[in-house]
Amino acid sequence: MEEEDFRPNDVTFLAMQNACSLGGLRTEGMSCFRKRAGLLEDAHELIKSLPVEGNATAWRALLAACRVHGNVELGKLIKGKLEEVYDEHPADSLVLTSTYAIAGRTSDCKNMLENKGSSVKDVECRQTAQKEGGSSTIHLK
Repeated sequence: MEEEDFRPNDVTFLAMQNACSLGGLRTEGMSCFRKRAGLLEDAHELIKSLPVEGNATAWRALLAACRVHGNVELGKLIKGKLEEVYDEHPADSLVLTSTYAIAGRTSDCKNMLENKGSSVKDVECRQTAQKEGGSSTIHLK
């Protein structure tokens, strides 16, 4: 659409995200979502303003975006919404603890894990916050 000088509005964007979700086009949907990266509050307002209750996929995509951008406060709000409307899913807690770690809030990460009765140690929160780059080698004979 953008190649034709058409800028999609919120409704068009949501319809496209929904179609990608229903069609199993996760990569394409995420690609379009990333074009709006950083507009977390706008995305939150869009999902809240829908005439029908947003689906869990849209809320979880927004929760994952909060992780990427380190937006802890919005992430907590979205996780609360997911728990309120949908069944609790362990991945939601993992994403939020990662959000804390990425934001450098390892004590909050640890507290959340302890409150959930998790056996994950504080070290794992620190490791999430300080990931090291990988490397690879190729040996030719």
